[in-house]
Amino acid sequence: MTVAVTQSSFGKTPKPVHFLRSKWFWLCLLAGCLWSLLMLLPVMAHPGWPSNHDGTAPVMRMAAVLEQWRLGHLLPVWSTAQQFGHGSPLPALYHKTFMYTSAAVLALAGSVKAALVVSTWIWMVIGFCGMCFCLRQLLQKRHPWLWLLGGALFLSSNYAFTDWLVRGAFAEFSAMAVLPWLFAGCLVLIADGRWPVWIGAVLAVLVLSHSTLGAFALFPLVIAAVVAAWRWRRAAFGWIRPGIASAAVCALLMAPFVLPMVAMGRFNRIEELVRHPRYTPMTNNLPGEIFFWNQDWIWGNEWTYITVQMDPVLLFLLPVFVGLCIVRFRNAEWRSVGVFLLAVLGAMAWLQTRYAFSFYEYVPGAIYLQFTYRLLAYETVVLTLCVCMALGAGLEYARRWRFFSMPDGRTAVGCLAIALLSVTAGPKVGRDSIRYEWMTAQRLHDDLKSDYLAMGEFFPLVDWTPLDDIQAVLRQTLDHARSSGLKNCQVLQTDMAKPQERSRGHWQVGCPTASLVSLGVFAAPGMAVRIRPAGSQEWIKAPVVRTCSDPRLQVRLSEGVSEIQVVFPTWWRTVRTLLQKPAFDFRRDCALLPAASYIAGHRGMSLP
Repeated sequence: MTVAVTQSSFGKTPKPVHFLRSKWFWLCLLAGCLWSLLMLLPVMAHPGWPSNHDGTAPVMRMAAVLEQWRLGHLLPVWSTAQQFGHGSPLPALYHKTFMYTSAAVLALAGSVKAALVVSTWIWMVIGFCGMCFCLRQLLQKRHPWLWLLGGALFLSSNYAFTDWLVRGAFAEFSAMAVLPWLFAGCLVLIADGRWPVWIGAVLAVLVLSHSTLGAFALFPLVIAAVVAAWRWRRAAFGWIRPGIASAAVCALLMAPFVLPMVAMGRFNRIEELVRHPRYTPMTNNLPGEIFFWNQDWIWGNEWTYITVQMDPVLLFLLPVFVGLCIVRFRNAEWRSVGVFLLAVLGAMAWLQTRYAFSFYEYVPGAIYLQFTYRLLAYETVVLTLCVCMALGAGLEYARRWRFFSMPDGRTAVGCLAIALLSVTAGPKVGRDSIRYEWMTAQRLHDDLKSDYLAMGEFFPLVDWTPLDDIQAVLRQTLDHARSSGLKNCQVLQTDMAKPQERSRGHWQVGCPTASLVSLGVFAAPGMAVRIRPAGSQEWIKAPVVRTCSDPRLQVRLSEGVSEIQVVFPTWWRTVRTLLQKPAFDFRRDCALLPAASYIAGHRGMSLP
């Protein structure tokens, strides 16, 4: 099916040239590399890393993945060193793209600081080029310098800086860097009337960067589909096959990562992310005025709290964009693009108000957004597009009316653009723009071997979990795991005394009588256990079992000395458990006790 493309309202549309084969792609790439370096200047000028909300958690995550890679696990699903050597599904469950990128850079450079800087720089370049590509589509290949301006405004925006610098939320920042590519696909659908198959790959990368933030991509996608169908009508029937193809691409790219996540759902308590009252969208509803002006916030003075104030520069030209949409409503391009951008902006704004509480309560998984201000990532992209589209229209008006007697009025609009960028980026890129404490380079290095406990979401399910105290969950689970589960038996030899990444664990245990003992590792999907009497050559396969109150792996040993070998979860064995009925399944075999029965459950933790 052939779809006619209308002439741009910005002027005659240039002859189509594939973006990746054009000189402008290489210029955008070069500009993105240089601008991203400028954005990172404050942290590159210091040997450590600025204090932030996540601390050194990204360091611990990259270390776990890298050590698993060194053991030959290309897609790691289990860390044997985390949670004090008892094991953690962190590699399978945490957001992938930045974690994998930083682990790869750490492997190549051997420096934690380099891993953080280079990985952040890579995703900044991706975001910059994505914004250039998006604006190329939005502006119908005209005004390439506005593409560069949009990329620069995007990276220097308040929320982009807040994400990676103040919050230390690198996973969210990598997802934010993918959003311009998503919006570019939406604009292809609206402006050209064709469904881009590659949007499936973009969606997969977005979800793997940050699963919850990626889920909200359905809003711009659905809005774009509705607006495009309204504009192109019968042509929409031609989107069925490419739509199915893009969904298949998305599913194929995500499947290797999503399948072990589903399998590990039998192990961990993901609900800990929203168990505490402070970590739900309903309790993180902020007053509306703080999004427009936060008089108490000065860049570089504070890291213990954040600002959600949107950039005044981006808000400044939003009324101009709205006015242009009204004036040019009869123009199909302005009408459809304007409705799309303003509808997405309105939807994301609504989701941050108390009127959206029922949405988070009843839509499965929506509550895991936790902080509604995370949707500022979408709003920042939309506002940047609106500003650049308004400036593009200003260029056309200036050329027509010759503002200030300047040829084509380009100088006037160019000066305005430079002023906007200076106001946005200026306070954030100076050598001394960070005036609070830093984490030392030595601490970054030392924390490669530290434990990442997060909020307890990687801890195993047990029936004595208190329902209102995250710190109690962490403390009591670890106290329990450290307690002896050997009864009258004695460990004669083991290679599991020191927490480290490994593929297998070995124990030699002597028991005066037949006993059921608990080993110092958490039982998990994809784990395999083999037992043999000392001196025997024949291994006997044992089931992977535990109890509702004790998450540790249990094995039944005969009298005398026995050897135990535990093979820790791998990708294939973990995925294969989806097709098997496990010997123990907490959600099938146990019930979470109410908070009132916690004390009794905690006191009765001894093995049956």
